[in-house]
Amino acid sequence: MKYAGLEALDIILQKAPLVYSRGNPDEVPERLRGIEIERRRTTVKYRCKTLRVVIAKTINCFTIVTIFPDPEKQPDLEL
Repeated sequence: MKYAGLEALDIILQKAPLVYSRGNPDEVPERLRGIEIERRRTTVKYRCKTLRVVIAKTINCFTIVTIFPDPEKQPDLEL
């Protein structure tokens, strides 16, 4: 992971239900509609970085879809 590091990925993974609950609904691609129940996009502040995190809820678990830097947005959550 180029921008946030494995430590950030681990923290986001541990707090996936919280990150998911704070997010805004995002469109699930047509090809994944049978697998994903819902996607949510959340802006997270981790250390000095503001990251856009997209998490999908499936039947069994939460899945981190993407993590990108997003410095222009105000964070929804600080980790």
